[in-house]
Amino acid sequence: MAKRAKKKGVSLNRYRSVWEMRSDGWIHLTDDLGRLLELAPDSDEYTQRHARVRETLATLTPIESY
Repeated sequence: MAKRAKKKGVSLNRYRSVWEMRSDGWIHLTDDLGRLLELAPDSDEYTQRHARVRETLATLTPIESY
């Protein structure tokens, strides 16, 4: 039997509900996207924030599909 790839996930232990996790995700997404507009694309912070936006979207995608 083939092994499944381990997914990097968010621990729900940090949150009281999935809705709290959703709310925090949207707040982080809004903040990071706003900051990306102000940064030079070749800066380290831009790269870090861009990666965090991808992670946040990956976290929100299953929730927002409902």
